[in-house]
Amino acid sequence: AGGVTKLGNDQTTVILCGAGSGSAPAVSVFDAVDGFSLGAFYAFSEQYKGGVRVALSSPLADGTSYVVVGSTINSHVVSFLLDDYNTAVSSFYAFPPDNCPSGLYVTAADLDNNGQIEIISGAAMGKTSPQVAVFSLEGKLKKAFNAFDMNFLGGVRVAVDDIDADGDLDILAASG
Repeated sequence: AGGVTKLGNDQTTVILCGAGSGSAPAVSVFDAVDGFSLGAFYAFSEQYKGGVRVALSSPLADGTSYVVVGSTINSHVVSFLLDDYNTAVSSFYAFPPDNCPSGLYVTAADLDNNGQIEIISGAAMGKTSPQVAVFSLEGKLKKAFNAFDMNFLGGVRVAVDDIDADGDLDILAASG
């Protein structure tokens, strides 16, 4: 994941990388221009070895962004302020954990233009329908729907963009 954001007092472009399965749940932050490391942190406890999927929210009006991390072995979502990733802002399960043995995909943006980030999650391949759920930053469910036929179990990858150029962000869903 990556994008333009405010880091400290400077506007910069960053790239986020999440560790794969079998290693500690590290998220690394790099300067996208020069490639230098800007830091790293564990998204889950150090004992977790399932891998992390990471997204950077679009910046809010003040330029700040959130790092949103999804598990690859269940539906655990954790968010952090990019400027202070030592303390989680929220931690919740997007779907029943047993229904998502392959985890979930995440993205984040201010969908309703209220100055607050929403977290969008898509269930990965598994035992559940192709669910997409929208949560407040604190983890309160705001909306949920099936992106495809309810019998499709191949997973849903999610993103946001203003596809129809109407000034509002749209949720994009792709089959896994």
